[in-house]
Amino acid sequence: MNDFYKKKHDIYSSYLIELFARSDYSDAEDSITTNYYEAFAGDINDNSFIQIKCIADDKSIKKIRYRVIGCPYLMASLEWLCENLENKYINDIEKITPIELMEILKIPSDRRSIILLLEDAVNDIRLQLIKKTT
Repeated sequence: MNDFYKKKHDIYSSYLIELFARSDYSDAEDSITTNYYEAFAGDINDNSFIQIKCIADDKSIKKIRYRVIGCPYLMASLEWLCENLENKYINDIEKITPIELMEILKIPSDRRSIILLLEDAVNDIRLQLIKKTT
């Protein structure tokens, strides 16, 4: 039974499985309800939809959460993204590159659209935060 379970999931890296299962930054676990910035990307009808919410001051992201409909790659990517943005300076958002994320999580090239969704949502949040500080 244990070997069967391993074979069933061996297409995913152990790090991706850890992020997927953890969900520390899920909005369902620890919701953001007031004074937040928000971005959406994707389409529910295509089973690839993300929502990112964050609370920030003039310099840094204090709290960031996500909601997602999609595959394990998309879910794990959002977990990784939030983990790498929370408590970071707003200027650090530009330092996160989609290619880096594809390599870290071993996302196959046929799932590149996931990275484009993340990039759209993160750029939207980044622009909102930049407008706030100017």
